Amino acid sequence: MKVLGKVAVITGGARGFGKAFSEALLKRGAKVCFADIDVSGGQQSQRELAAKFGETSVHFVKCDVAKEEEFRDLFRECLSKFKKINIMVNNAGILDEAGWEKCIDVNMTAMMRGTYLALEKMNPENGGEGGTIINVSSFAGLYPAHFLPAYVATKHGILGFTRSLAMDPLYQSQGIQLATLCPAFASTNMVTDIIQGEAGSRQKILYPDVAIKITENMGICSVADITDGFIELVEKENCNGDVLLIDKKNGKQYQFVNKTTS
Repeated sequence: MKVLGKVAVITGGARGFGKAFSEALLKRGAKVCFADIDVSGGQQSQRELAAKFGETSVHFVKCDVAKEEEFRDLFRECLSKFKKINIMVNNAGILDEAGWEKCIDVNMTAMMRGTYLALEKMNPENGGEGGTIINVSSFAGLYPAHFLPAYVATKHGILGFTRSLAMDPLYQSQGIQLATLCPAFASTNMVTDIIQGEAGSRQKILYPDVAIKITENMGICSVADITDGFIELVEKENCNGDVLLIDKKNGKQYQFVNKTTS
């Protein structure tokens, strides 16, 4: 997809991957409506991005993706401001093994809701132009991890859901592509808080010492590494069904190289 002139919706956009994805798309001439539950962080990112790319190119919406009506309001607000949606990035996610039900609500249920809303708005019969949906899974969507069972379950679910929809000839006929991005450990707050032992962060996973040892063995990607892969997926002429894993040692690796098309 040529990004210039396109409109993107990005969840979890106040910081980390979401903010970096927003900036990368804005640099290429897209308009971005990003959402986050963190109002102060979202407003700060809005100011920073607007200063670089203009007030008319970027818009922040407060949204708890676990609440259906707030998610619907996000789409309504984006369409009101930018008139279309060409790119959907379901990036919002949390790590909380103790609160595993919330983990499922945010990581899995909200991702499905965002995908279905995007499919509806991108449908040419509803005035859409087709588009690309990128769902952010994880290295944990491809491999088991006994210290993150609930998180792993959600990330496996993202992968299976996205690949399955990518096979549907209906969405292919509407010009809609779906792909999955699977970052390994990266220098986001989620990872660095655990490594640095921030208050409460290690209680969100099982066996934190095991997790830290694995990060030491695998290495930690920069946010820029993951953003490069994200842009590669978005700009590909045909990314439908793609699963892109990115880790520090091996870089970008496409999984399941047989395309999931009918």
